[in-house]
Amino acid sequence: MKVLHDEAAPVTDLKAIDGVRPVLAGLTPAGRRKLLGLVARQCLEDADWTEVPLFNDDGRSFAYLMALPHPDHAFDAELTPAVAAEIARRAMTPEDSVSWREMLAELEAEDAKEAQATVGPPAVDPEAAPTTRR
Repeated sequence: MKVLHDEAAPVTDLKAIDGVRPVLAGLTPAGRRKLLGLVARQCLEDADWTEVPLFNDDGRSFAYLMALPHPDHAFDAELTPAVAAEIARRAMTPEDSVSWREMLAELEAEDAKEAQATVGPPAVDPEAAPTTRR
């Protein structure tokens, strides 16, 4: 992710902003939100839709613009025909599925096996080692 920092605006931009301030002061809250939406979209496009920090006059960030994920594109990269077929199969055969807790337990067991394989056997068997707890 690209990190955006506060940048000095060109003098021409600052003059244009000063010209917009009286118009902004005359807008209703709904009008300001509409204008903010237009500016936010342009800022997000310029930043390739990553988070865009907003800075106050002291150069400290006070808010972030973030694009919401598009619901139609949220799983495009993962939803291959094989994955879609498996989702459909599981939906049609709930008796052949496992609960969320069972799935988490299976994942944790698999993670523990992988960790054990990369680390190697423990130097001391934890169940055989004496403890000082009472």
